[in-house]
Amino acid sequence: MKKRILIVEDDTDVLKFTMLRLSKMGYCVESALDGEDALKKVREWRPDLMILDINIPKIDGYGVYQSIRSKPETESLPVIFASANLQANLPEKARELGIEHYFIKPFDTTELIEKVKILLT
Repeated sequence: MKKRILIVEDDTDVLKFTMLRLSKMGYCVESALDGEDALKKVREWRPDLMILDINIPKIDGYGVYQSIRSKPETESLPVIFASANLQANLPEKARELGIEHYFIKPFDTTELIEKVKILLT
């Protein structure tokens, strides 16, 4: 069975490119454009991994992350954070929340794919 990856990204160019790259690697890929849709898809679609942008509409990435970590059925879902906003203090905030995997956009998709492979094995 193909591993499922949910990409939560409101930049459609980044979303399409990342979805294409991961699909070509053999993953089943789904997308969400905002935090509410992301939480709905996590509940209904049950991804094996999530790539989560921080600056998304409705519920930001931090809120999505805290929500999935608060539920037993999703608390161990691997999450890779991504942010283009260097002012978001991503490394500092990531440490505070226990986020281990993050990329600053624009990121090297080869590095992202390597991280995905590691987290899904």
